[in-house]
Amino acid sequence: MVDQQQTAVNEKLLIDTIEQAENILVTTHFNIDLDAVCSLLLMRAILKDCFHKKNYKLLVREPSYPGKMIRGLPGAAEIQAIPLDTPVSLQEYDLIIIVDAQDASRCTGPVEYKKDYQRKTIVFDHHSPAPQFSPLLVVNQHLSSASEQIFATFSDIFPDIRTDSTVATLTQIGIAADTGRFLYKDLIRPQTFQYMADLYAIAPVDFELALSRVITLTRGGIKIVHHMLSNLGYGDDFAYSWIDPEFMKQNTFDTQDIRTGADFFLNMMRNVDTISWWFTVREHTVKGMWKISFRSISGKVEVLPIAKELGGGGHPNAAGVEIPAKTVHEAVKKVLSLVQATEMTTDSNPLQKSP
Repeated sequence: MVDQQQTAVNEKLLIDTIEQAENILVTTHFNIDLDAVCSLLLMRAILKDCFHKKNYKLLVREPSYPGKMIRGLPGAAEIQAIPLDTPVSLQEYDLIIIVDAQDASRCTGPVEYKKDYQRKTIVFDHHSPAPQFSPLLVVNQHLSSASEQIFATFSDIFPDIRTDSTVATLTQIGIAADTGRFLYKDLIRPQTFQYMADLYAIAPVDFELALSRVITLTRGGIKIVHHMLSNLGYGDDFAYSWIDPEFMKQNTFDTQDIRTGADFFLNMMRNVDTISWWFTVREHTVKGMWKISFRSISGKVEVLPIAKELGGGGHPNAAGVEIPAKTVHEAVKKVLSLVQATEMTTDSNPLQKSP
């Protein structure tokens, strides 16, 4: 249960901080997803319409412009993309708002996130664990998505946004995308459905069209799925696969191919009999790092503990981490060694059973 007195204090600090800010940076994690995009655009709408701010920047660090994912979303043209290895100059901003992330380095890039930056940072997130730095304010009630967290926070402060069609559209898409169309029960509460019902009445969203931005499989993505199936391995109650960098060098894939292929594979494994959880490994955009994605069947096991053990985070049934390794096979072995060392099955800890 949220402490109402503490919530009131946080709301005052939130309002005062934004009102006093002249130059505002709104940013999110690299390898953005649709909830991150919607969160950025929700903050844009709120800064413009509720706080009447003009000097703000929406910034993402991406290897290529997110293109199809953001096309047609209200305000999407204002999102600026910069290369991953380009540091963000934070000195020019007196307020930094991070959405859908708890690690500042995943947002602002290879810069030292000094204490003076932390003191002017507000985080809107819904992941576990807590941020790995000390921002001025963290707004995280562990809701379904960052989009829901932003809407829940500001709709209490500015009730008029509940009937704003732009806010309604962005909030619905962000929630639907990050819950996998309400697949993950641990991310959903009754209020989530109430928000969706009320917002749908304001702006009916075509979810098939809206979510096709991220779940439509490209032809290149099909080749990646085929490759991952050929690498498929099994444990007692889990499965795993990886994308070989040599395979990537032999083909020409864009960001959308990689994203749709890897995500399609992760979702497809949910339908494999006898599998309770699974993970994938692929090369990170930072050299020498590897992206590990974990998923599990709700009601069977929780994968968040293994992600935390490796230094990552996320949600009970959907988590991730980036780890260092010389090769993809070494990265896979690191995860398998941890699984073997802790005997992580549906009947043992620390990979916990869902309630």
